[in-house]
Amino acid sequence: MTQPLPENSDPKEAVRAELDRTLVNLGIEPSSPELLAEVFEHLSWGRLDDAEKALRLGRPDVPKDQVHDIIGRLYEQIPEVEGGRQCFLATAALGSPLCPAVAVLRSYRERVLRRRCHGRALIWLYEKLSPSLARWVARSETRRSRVARWVVDPAARHAKRRLEGGSL
Repeated sequence: MTQPLPENSDPKEAVRAELDRTLVNLGIEPSSPELLAEVFEHLSWGRLDDAEKALRLGRPDVPKDQVHDIIGRLYEQIPEVEGGRQCFLATAALGSPLCPAVAVLRSYRERVLRRRCHGRALIWLYEKLSPSLARWVARSETRRSRVARWVVDPAARHAKRRLEGGSL
């Protein structure tokens, strides 16, 4: 299990540190900043297959049977740094997991939805369906802007009102 970094830590630094630790543990030299940036980009969008492909191409010296496990460990690091599981659809629509609306939605998920049975069911369903939907949304500027305007922004406004209203 990866160790969470302090709250103010950079998610890219967390991934870089975890990848370097993992490679050193395998007896392999640490990676280049370019490869780390590419792997982080794929991981931040939830594109684990692309991250695996980038690692395999960029580091052919990493045993192929261990690439999947390494990417899984790196992916676990991002949510721990950013305060919860990814908001895949909001991140795809807004372009960054660090946008304020994404933080509001994450907070609403943890403080409101996770406390209720139906909320946990909704979270489970979202986590099953949203990664593939987010990949589809991320491929088109039109889809990104429409999902941001018609789905993410209204959901974030509602979540913010509920969080600020105190009736959780």
